Amino acid sequence: MKNKIASFFAALAITIMFAGCATDRAKKHTLLPAIRMSVDSVKEMADAGVVTFPLESRAEVVDSIDTVFLAIAEGESEDIVVAYQADWPLVKQSAEQGVLLWLSDGTVGVLVSESLINEIKEFDASLAEYAH
Repeated sequence: MKNKIASFFAALAITIMFAGCATDRAKKHTLLPAIRMSVDSVKEMADAGVVTFPLESRAEVVDSIDTVFLAIAEGESEDIVVAYQADWPLVKQSAEQGVLLWLSDGTVGVLVSESLINEIKEFDASLAEYAH
């Protein structure tokens, strides 16, 4: 009976270990390509928002944008997680500001701006899922 219980727990441990590997694999092979589909659009929004920051902060914003999107392009999980935690909040703010700038100057209308803000939110949710 003890051998059956030990075998059960050993099998359970192996299953959990493989499930963890499958999750990492799924992130890299499913979630990352989905994130990459929105990269150009979100980066364009973030780039547009840089001008809304004080002049002395703009270089930091640009560096954060470069860091986040380079990490995604290179696809190293650890780098993406670090960029998400350290740089993404500023990039997200810049992207949102970019959309608001486009709305205020008439580049986009209200419905398009709402759609773009939703795209940022979905991108943020995907990055959060990837990072955790």
